[in-house]
Amino acid sequence: MTLLLLCLFAFLAGFIDAIVGGGGLIQLPAMLLLLPGAVVGQSGRPGAALLQQLLVPALRQQMRKRKALLLGQLRQRRLL
Repeated sequence: MTLLLLCLFAFLAGFIDAIVGGGGLIQLPAMLLLLPGAVVGQSGRPGAALLQQLLVPALRQQMRKRKALLLGQLRQRRLL
């Protein structure tokens, strides 16, 4: 019965992933619910750590630019 449910969720997740993406949002909770002892997603941790190291500084820089632009516009309109 568990295997049948996992196959059903896998098919549904693949269908949704093919159309709009995000099928893992269905598959992962189903696997955690049906197979609580299984280790899921261990291979994604190094990639997530690298992405964080690259993405966070770029986002901070972009936020600084937007803040400076907003402050410049407010000063130009003499609201600040």
